[in-house]
Amino acid sequence: LANEGNMIDAFNKDLDIHRVTASVINNIKLEDVTKEQRRDAKSVNFGIIYGMGPRKLSRDTGLSFKSAKEYIDKYFFINKNIEKYINDIINFARDNEYVENIVGRRRYLREINSSQPQVRNQAERMAQNMPIQGLAADIMKIAMRKVFDKINNLNEQDNVRILLQVHDELVFEVKESSLGFMNIIKETMESAFNLPNNVKLKAEIEIGDNWGEMN
Repeated sequence: LANEGNMIDAFNKDLDIHRVTASVINNIKLEDVTKEQRRDAKSVNFGIIYGMGPRKLSRDTGLSFKSAKEYIDKYFFINKNIEKYINDIINFARDNEYVENIVGRRRYLREINSSQPQVRNQAERMAQNMPIQGLAADIMKIAMRKVFDKINNLNEQDNVRILLQVHDELVFEVKESSLGFMNIIKETMESAFNLPNNVKLKAEIEIGDNWGEMN
């Protein structure tokens, strides 16, 4: 969504995005990234979506407040498009008192112009989170509908059932004779939505006798 070239390139090459982030921020080779460095990068990559600041990063990782602030500052210096994307969203929300994801779903945030800093800050975090997580939720619903239609159109409704959606996963009950149909489901999910900037959706399949056997 931010058109951040390095991240798009890493994702499309199937690289570990958190390891890549740690490598760039610490200016080291990919293979030299430690478990702790990857953990810190992962906290930032996910936390930025929620408007995480240095205090929260410090609590999550054990970094000092000063080190956490320097880490976030460096993250935004390296990923300038992400910083611009977030600032543009917040400025739009202040002007319009709502945010919108790329499929047109809105969340109204009149409190973003509140005179109370705590209320205003919370609204700003919601503003930068909703277009990302709201889109993820919409993509999953679109994928579910397309998979459901594919099951019915190919007369597999007696052999393949959607049981659950769990965040970004779908759980199916499938007769052994129709396990090959899971490849069609994978293709359907991956083609469910066209993301901007040539980023391809990716899906993975796991099969087991019960959900507990799967990772």
